[in-house]
Parts: sequence; structure tokens; C-alpha cells
Amino acid sequence: MINVNAYILNYKDIKDFDRKYTLLTKEFGKIEAICKSVLKPSSKLVGHLEPVNFSWLEIIETKNGWQIIKALENNSFLNLRNNLEAFRVSLSLAQFLDEFIYGLDIEIFDLWQDFLNKLDSYSLEKEVNFNFLKAQFILKSLKILGFMPQLNCANCGKKITTNALLFENQFFCQTCFPQKITGKFVNKKTLEIISLILNNLWFKNSSQSKEIIEIADYFKQKAFQFML
Repeated sequence: MINVNAYILNYKDIKDFDRKYTLLTKEFGKIEAICKSVLKPSSKLVGHLEPVNFSWLEIIETKNGWQIIKALENNSFLNLRNNLEAFRVSLSLAQFLDEFIYGLDIEIFDLWQDFLNKLDSYSLEKEVNFNFLKAQFILKSLKILGFMPQLNCANCGKKITTNALLFENQFFCQTCFPQKITGKFVNKKTLEIISLILNNLWFKNSSQSKEIIEIADYFKQKAFQFML
């Protein structure tokens, strides 16, 4: 029997009243655990196991894997739950983590914790671009997971300080743009903000947000293709 604190990432209904939950823990990384009879009207656990709750769990290891015996919500992030856009972003990123991470990764756990706390706080503010925050989380996650290239030129190896070209998951400086190749043009200001994002800063909004959202989606798709 083990006591653990976990973020609830996802769940899947199995049988008539059971659910299999995807959990993110600091001690074991991403794990799956079944909670039996959680959907019965008499069960008191289901509310404590809602995505994206941070909950205390009592789990046991059985021949069929982990099983949740007890659960108690520590933080349900009420502010972001009351903000439809912020809640939608949190659920989308929980699904993203479920798809992309395997095993133990403390950096990802810490990043998710930091992100949810910030998202919960920002949910009370106006003029916050939640899709931009989502893109920032994706970029930071892909860096930790090894799917983000360095912001150096793939040809000459130098740090890019001017405009760049994004092609085949790599950046090229203005001097080394491949001839007769159509890539995505990335301006200097966008690269500077991406660099700050990858160095653990968060931005509520930016004039470059649209382009950075597109770049994050590009790298996410490339990473997903690599994993197939």
C-alpha cells in the first residue's frame, strides 16, 4: 500500500462502474491505476479524481497493476475550472502529456505543476491569451522531452541572432537559408521570445503569439510523427 500525490491527466471507463486513470506523480512518473466501482452512485471518490485535480491517493499494486483505494482532492484549481477557455486548455494539455510522456520525468512533473498554478492565477485576469500559454507549455515540454532543436543554425552551428528559416525541424540563419527550399520564415523577435520561453519565462500575451502558436503546433506534429 502506497500513499502518493498525483495529477489526474485522463481516464477511460471500463466495465460498468470502473475507470482506469492516467496519473502523473513525482515518485513514479506517469502511471495508470484502476478505481473499482467509482461510478456507482454510492461512490464518494469520483469527484476527487477529476482531470486536472491534484489529489492524495492510496494505491496498491495488484497482479493487474495499480489500483486506487482512497482519494482526496488537494487542489481542484477552481479558478481555471470557472474560466471555460483556461479549463479547455488544461484538459487539452493533460491529453498531450498522456500521449507524449512515458515513465519517470521529474522535470515534466514540475513544469505541469508550475503551469497549472500560473493558469489558475491568470484565469482571474483579463486579456490573457490562453492558447499562447498552451503553446508555451508545449515548447517547454518538447524541449525537456528532446524534441526541440537548439536555436542555432543547423548549417553553420552559430546562435541565430537574425531572422531564420524553419525547415524539417531545424532552424537556419539568414546567411545559410537553403537555396530553392520553401520553409517557414521566422523573424528575429519571435526567436527571441521563444528563447525566453525555453528559459523558463511565461508570457500572458505577445504581439508574436500567433506565430509562436503555429511554431509550437509544427514541432508537436513533428514529434508525434517521430513517435508513430
